[in-house]
Amino acid sequence: MRDQRFFIINIKVVLSRFKDIEDIYTAIRTETQQVFASFRDFDEGIRKLDTTMLKQIEAEFDENEHHLVDRIFYSIDEFSRLSSGKEETVRLVRLGLAALQELDSMPVPADRPVLQQEAFRKADGSIKSLLLAVVWAHGHGIPSCVTALSSYGQVSVSQIHHGDGELLVCRMAGEAGEPPDLKAFENGLRCLFAMAKHGD
Repeated sequence: MRDQRFFIINIKVVLSRFKDIEDIYTAIRTETQQVFASFRDFDEGIRKLDTTMLKQIEAEFDENEHHLVDRIFYSIDEFSRLSSGKEETVRLVRLGLAALQELDSMPVPADRPVLQQEAFRKADGSIKSLLLAVVWAHGHGIPSCVTALSSYGQVSVSQIHHGDGELLVCRMAGEAGEPPDLKAFENGLRCLFAMAKHGD
């Protein structure tokens, strides 16, 4: 077996400096080719699906919201956003934006969470997933009642920093196509609403 070398490179990009997400990958690919010449891009197919979906989602929002839409989109787990599809991801992004706008409208930095929630339904009216967006002031961390939801069904939780607050978006689905656990979701919301009411 010939000698092999493995390189793991973490790259952070300021999204606002690029007009198109694909421009980022093109720049990385160009620089990589100068070092390694020809190489195989294993993620190219999935990435193209990802960028295509993002452009479709951006079309649902005002252009001045695109930067924040992109940040929320890429904070969501890749598998979750691809398996959820465009419409469900759009709804989750809308919840995130609505929660941030509510936080921004407050006269002082909030010490209690701002909540936005929605049940995403299939064509037959049954619930496919439960969507949640929570915003709170910096320094409060992710409420334990949200992370506890990960023990019920398939849960995707992500968090971004924005202005004076932190945004958490959560998608909860059932196992193997089953409906999500409504009771678990309601318990999590009850805990969050108690925090919102009492400022705990």
